[in-house]
Amino acid sequence: MVTNPGVFVLGQPGTGKSTLVKRLVVGAVAFGSTALILGDTKPDYTPLVAHLGGQVISVGRGMDRLNPLDAGPLAAALRHMSGPQAQRLRWEVRGRRLSLLLALCMLIRESRITNFEEVVLGRAVDLLDERLRREPAVPDVLAVIEEGPEALRSAARADTDGTYRERTRDLVFTLDLLCTRSLAGVFDGPTTRP
Repeated sequence: MVTNPGVFVLGQPGTGKSTLVKRLVVGAVAFGSTALILGDTKPDYTPLVAHLGGQVISVGRGMDRLNPLDAGPLAAALRHMSGPQAQRLRWEVRGRRLSLLLALCMLIRESRITNFEEVVLGRAVDLLDERLRREPAVPDVLAVIEEGPEALRSAARADTDGTYRERTRDLVFTLDLLCTRSLAGVFDGPTTRP
């Protein structure tokens, strides 16, 4: 009956906030709703989700990995499509991949990606889609940008290899941070639990 339900629960520690929310979740699921619990840090909800037959994804080093370039179920749908519908879906997949990659890069960098970097990232994702017979991953994007093929140099409006390297230097470091350091094992490979 409510098209946009929202709940905010606030209270002192130990007053039953989590218990209340768990009861609300169980009731909503019983009536056919899908509950999404994002970021269960204690964990309060992991056992409940498992008990209700839901999927628990534990993201982190040594745990589950998420590939921001994974097309998910849209990839399977694309294999069965052709014509204008397939082209529209390809653009949707491309847009989602690029949006997630840009968001992660901005989080790592703590500032915006420049316009030319966004153009280079988009062209790199396109190139990988043409080259690979699997879902691309962030290390693939990093590798193709470091490789610097003509299509990417053209996208960067770089006349020389040196100009290309200068224009993509910060982007390469940003992508490298997604694959190494504190985020190693989180966004640097295939999705382990779809």
